[in-house]
Amino acid sequence: MAFADYEFYMNEYRGNSIPESDFDRLEAKAAFEVDRRTLNRARVVIGAEDNAELIEKIRMATCEVAEVMFSYSVSAGISPVVASEKVGDHSVQFVDTEKRRDSMSADIAGAIERYLELSGLMFRGVA
Repeated sequence: MAFADYEFYMNEYRGNSIPESDFDRLEAKAAFEVDRRTLNRARVVIGAEDNAELIEKIRMATCEVAEVMFSYSVSAGISPVVASEKVGDHSVQFVDTEKRRDSMSADIAGAIERYLELSGLMFRGVA
């Protein structure tokens, strides 16, 4: 089940980073992350179609997560990411893949929290 389509991405979210040819693939991964981090509650809300405000927030979060994933995939394809560089006696350190994965995970969590933190969908306790 798609949480957002390319039309929503372009017109409501106002995104412009992801080409249409890549959107469906990234949206599916982003929707999975949003649903996973909301303990499968996002899918229920989208399916019920009875809370327009919350559905909008879920779609916005999905679009932002898709952009995070796109930005990491683009930068990974270009070249290794330089963590630090020293000029005297030239020294270069690159970000390792584990740190990069952790950084992407943190950025994804931040994107989801930005839209859904106060929605109750991310609550892990007992009500």
